[in-house]
Amino acid sequence: MRKYAEFFTDFCLQESELISQNALLMTCAILAFTRKHLNCEVIWPVEMELLTFKSFSEFKAVFSTIEMKYSETFPDHALNQ
Repeated sequence: MRKYAEFFTDFCLQESELISQNALLMTCAILAFTRKHLNCEVIWPVEMELLTFKSFSEFKAVFSTIEMKYSETFPDHALNQ
C-alpha cells in the first residue's frame, strides 16, 4: 500500500488543481484512492475516520478530482478500476 500511496502523492503534487488543497484533506483523499485502487472493500473505514477526524464526505471533492485527473492521465488503467 505504501508504494501506491507514494505514487499517488507524487502524482497529486504534479497537478495544479490539487496543490492548493488542504493537506489533511489531500492526505485522506490519497489514502482512500489508494485503497480503491487496491480494491479494498471499504475505501474509508470507520477506523480511518476516527484517526483523522474526517468523514469521506469532507474530502469527497478532492477524491473526485484525483480520480478525474488519474483517469485523464492513465485512461487505459483507469478503465480497469
